[in-house]
Amino acid sequence: MRIPSRHYDEDIHADRAMTPMIDVVFLLLIFFVCASVGQVRESLLPTRLSQGSIDSVQSDQQDEPTENIWLHVRHAAAGTAVVELDDAGKPLAIGNELEQELRARAGGDLDTPVVLDIDPDVTAGDWVRVYDACLSVGFRSINLAADVSAGS
Repeated sequence: MRIPSRHYDEDIHADRAMTPMIDVVFLLLIFFVCASVGQVRESLLPTRLSQGSIDSVQSDQQDEPTENIWLHVRHAAAGTAVVELDDAGKPLAIGNELEQELRARAGGDLDTPVVLDIDPDVTAGDWVRVYDACLSVGFRSINLAADVSAGS
């Protein structure tokens, strides 16, 4: 009968000790691959980088617009949608008349925010046409007003 040497016995235990470590490393690799799949690549994020100047800490601050242009989209008696501007009392028809009034209000300042206040009974097609009229004039900030008390 042959008795195994001590050297042979240590090799078997060394192989057995490496197997769990290889499994753990493989599971960590799978974890980090799966965790990194859903991240947005940093090169796709919009970022303004400095030009390398250290002594300049001033940032370009744009003047905030003083007031918004409010457009109240309502239904008229005839069943068509009309737009009332914030301080003008007369309702405007959606189309060329509205675009001309918006161009006059803009006065070249297209950074002024436009806020659309839409009645609940106005169809989506009507307020989308108002939104398109604001886009065609060239406004850069078009927002929708929300009734905060209705959400509670």
